[in-house]
Amino acid sequence: MKIKFLSSKDYKNKTNNCGDCIIITNGAKMIVYDCGCEEHAESVMKEMSKKGIDQVVGVLSHNDKDHFDGFLTLINNGKIDCIYTICALKHVNDILLEINDSRYTSNSVKNRIIDIYSNIYELSGYLKDIYEEDNRLLSSELIEGVKILSPDYNYAIKTIARAVKNSEPDSIDGDSVLNAASVCLKIYDDNNNMLLTGDSTFENIESHLSNLNYIQLPHHGRANQLDDILKYYDDNEEDPMYLVSDNTGESNGGIDARKIMYRRHKNTRKEEFEIVFNNINQNSKSVGSLGVDINEMLYKYK
Repeated sequence: MKIKFLSSKDYKNKTNNCGDCIIITNGAKMIVYDCGCEEHAESVMKEMSKKGIDQVVGVLSHNDKDHFDGFLTLINNGKIDCIYTICALKHVNDILLEINDSRYTSNSVKNRIIDIYSNIYELSGYLKDIYEEDNRLLSSELIEGVKILSPDYNYAIKTIARAVKNSEPDSIDGDSVLNAASVCLKIYDDNNNMLLTGDSTFENIESHLSNLNYIQLPHHGRANQLDDILKYYDDNEEDPMYLVSDNTGESNGGIDARKIMYRRHKNTRKEEFEIVFNNINQNSKSVGSLGVDINEMLYKYK
């Protein structure tokens, strides 16, 4: 099993917010977890060509541009088999029940969802809802050693209902409502467990933090989520290896998080990196594929 975190460090467009793209390969099968820009998609296609893989399975954690945009490039090049995500339109009746407000109708909820998730609509024909077949996808493997872990259905419905209701606050635990219920992946073999988190809130991942060897810090290492995660490991068990996915600095919350991470574990990197299960330097306790220079970043925030 190989898990590669792409970096925008050497991309031509230095102003583009490329965001996340994580490639998971097990034998002849490949999953792409988020794909935030065209250049990430081009890197994915190079990896596919090296390994002789014609099509990949995509997993979209949520619909922000820095997790979504590259999937369009992969689709246009015929490289996508399907993309797993939350297909909110399939759950309008439950969302309407959660809203519990007579001013909302099935049609008004549908129209609001189409507005909120307008970019996901562009993936029509490739989408698979993670809650298909009575939530069995939350316990079955996408490929060997990879399965969708969260959000659970009730949390997703509650979060989407909050996004639909104009009267509700548009944030949860300091993050946007749409980020909160990011689709999370567990990657594992007999000796290793990794959690990929997208831009999740702590609530979305709290029950899955035990016995991890690796964790992708939510929202590119955003500090408010990181504080809760570090406290969990202080109180309960030894730290896993922390993985910070690509970001362009303060706009994604990465700077504050890196300052904290630097104090916690001083081994850091700022380029693309790959983890091979059973073949990793366990002395390196934090790695990141940062799109900005970590030394410059830390200097500014000493």
